[in-house]
Amino acid sequence: MRFIIDLAPWLAFATTFWITRDIYSATLVLIPATVVQTGLMWLIYRKLEKIHLITLAAVLVFGGATLLLQESRFIQWKPTVVNLLLALVFLVSLLLAPDNPLPKRLLGKKLQLADSVWQRLTWMWIGFFIFSGVMNILVAYAYSEEVWVNFKLFGQLAITLAFVVAQTLYIARHMPLKT
Repeated sequence: MRFIIDLAPWLAFATTFWITRDIYSATLVLIPATVVQTGLMWLIYRKLEKIHLITLAAVLVFGGATLLLQESRFIQWKPTVVNLLLALVFLVSLLLAPDNPLPKRLLGKKLQLADSVWQRLTWMWIGFFIFSGVMNILVAYAYSEEVWVNFKLFGQLAITLAFVVAQTLYIARHMPLKT
């Protein structure tokens, strides 16, 4: 359910773009869809993750700039900015608390891993966010808006799923054996 709610604003954006072939109409749908998504997350879970607040703020700022200035590059930059901010958050968590980086704080109660494994996982996340941000902006500048919309929805989803599978396999290799 959470995955569908997380994906819903971008599905609305992409569907509107595919129907209208107009990134401004799609952005006009994305903004209220993201507000509704954030509200639903609050109603269902009675809390908001920081990523939802960051995404909401980015959609409001970059979507608003796209509509106000009639410049599609703003909405295309949004995923890159969010990904680079997330990379920075993970990096700062590693630098400030090398023995307790963000992934360990988020998953440490469920997973028992060595500190060195948590540190490598943190570096993997940093690399993933940087890679995702760079890929987004490369596609945005090298290809048409239509290709970018398809990449944003399908390409980034595929990259994320591949990363999650790789990370899961890495974690499984380092889990202590139960006796």
